Amino acid sequence: MNDATLKTLSELDLEGQRRALQEIGAFRFIFDGVNSKEYGLYATLSNRPFNTPKRPARKKIDFRPGEHTFKTGMHKSQYLTMECFWLEPKTRHHLREVAGWLDKQGRLTLDFESDKHYRDAVVDERSELDTLINRSLGGIMLNGKFYLDWYLADPYAYSEQTVKSVSAGHTDINYKGTAPTPTLIILRNTTSQPIRGVEVTSLALF
Repeated sequence: MNDATLKTLSELDLEGQRRALQEIGAFRFIFDGVNSKEYGLYATLSNRPFNTPKRPARKKIDFRPGEHTFKTGMHKSQYLTMECFWLEPKTRHHLREVAGWLDKQGRLTLDFESDKHYRDAVVDERSELDTLINRSLGGIMLNGKFYLDWYLADPYAYSEQTVKSVSAGHTDINYKGTAPTPTLIILRNTTSQPIRGVEVTSLALF
C-alpha cells in the first residue's frame, strides 16, 4: 500500500473508509486478547502461506557420499508478514502503547478467519515497529505504516476443540482441518451391567 492510498483513505468519512478497506483486503487482528481496532490499526497480508513446507531430516551413511535426505512428516515453523497502518495521526505515546502490546507471546487471530488462531505467535526482531517509533519526529506520525513479521513456531492454524457425543451405531466426525489430529475417545458405562460386544476403531483425521 502506497502513501497516496493512505492519504485518500484518511480523507474519507468512516463509512467510506470501511468500504475502501474492504476493497483492498484490509483486516484487523486479535493478539493476546486485544483487538487491533482498539488502536485503530489495520493490516494487509504481504504473504499468506497455506501449506508450510515439511521439515527434512538428513542422515550421513557410512561408505556413501553426501547425505540421505528424507521427510519427517513434520512441518517447519513459518512467518506471517503484515503491512500495518492507521488512518489517524498517532502520537509517540500511542506508538509506545502499541509496541508494549506487541512485545509478548500470545494467540493471534485474523478477523477474516475468526474461527482459527495461531498459538504462541511472537513479533520477530525483523519487524519495523521500532523504526517507525524512531522516525516519528515531532511526536506525530501521519498515516504511519510498518511491517510486522510474526514468527509462528507452531505453524498450524487451530480451531476450537470439537466434542462429539456418540450413543450407538456409526458416527461421522466433520473434521475441517488439514493436518493429522489426535482423537481422544472416552467410553462410559452408565449402567450397572457389564458391556459386551463393543468395537472401537479410531482413524487419523486429515
